[in-house]
Amino acid sequence: MKRYLLYMNYIGTHFSGMQRQESIRTIQGTIEEALADSIKPRSLSEPILQVSSRTDSGVHALSTTAHIDLIHPKNESYNTQYMKHRLNKTFAKNGHAIRITSCYQVSTDFHARHSAKSRSYLYRLMVPKKECYQDIPVSELYRCFALLGNTGPFDAERVKRGTQLFLGPKDFQTFAGKIKNKYQNKKVVYVRQLDYFTVEKGQPLMIDDPLSTQFDYWDFRCGGRAFLYNQVRRMVGTLITLGLGKITERDIRCMLQVPSRHNWDSRVQVLPPYALYLCEVGYDPLDLKKNIICEDQSSVAVN
Repeated sequence: MKRYLLYMNYIGTHFSGMQRQESIRTIQGTIEEALADSIKPRSLSEPILQVSSRTDSGVHALSTTAHIDLIHPKNESYNTQYMKHRLNKTFAKNGHAIRITSCYQVSTDFHARHSAKSRSYLYRLMVPKKECYQDIPVSELYRCFALLGNTGPFDAERVKRGTQLFLGPKDFQTFAGKIKNKYQNKKVVYVRQLDYFTVEKGQPLMIDDPLSTQFDYWDFRCGGRAFLYNQVRRMVGTLITLGLGKITERDIRCMLQVPSRHNWDSRVQVLPPYALYLCEVGYDPLDLKKNIICEDQSSVAVN
């Protein structure tokens, strides 16, 4: 058995999340099918992807990772460039918005999820320059969250100050969504640490689209070792509500100081998943380098 580390990105619009589900199109299921059907000779072991991060339905990834254990019939190593090429060709042929960006053979001591040291996320917001403006650029559909309707002015400086409330180790139980049944038998650790949380001016995806000029764009970026289910979307939703003047910093402190799902402020909207991007899964560079077995594909079997 040999282990392979995959770096990938995807558009999550037409997938029901990362985690494999029976009879439902997911990222994991699609990659496992492609591995089984396109990598020759077929592995003696069933390809089961071990992912570093489970994203929800509709969430995108700019860069994330997973590992897979395969057994070559001749006990050889699969050529990682061949694997990347075959997988991407299969995705393109079937119209799946997934691409493998890198592939490495790694030690079986390396684990895509357990070895990860950090994860970073981006949430994109667009605010109309004129109140009640409704025409969203087609390029931003299911890519960015728009503040539409009579929401009132958006105070970005107030939001920037509010990000500081989330930094450091905190009990984020109030900001955790209800866990799906399959994970309820595991004890959830709600104390997490945010290393950074920033709000900066963003850019439209298509700057030449005339409708894009009607909006201001804001990028919410945060990073830490791990995040709870729905945590990023709930934190950003809280900050947007703060920026609209519907809640105060004191309200946020209350949600943090009295951690409970029942302490969630009903004035805050849990934001939709389609504007959320998993940006990067980080590893210790020395640990990663130590565990990469082969980068020179000239010495690896191409079968």
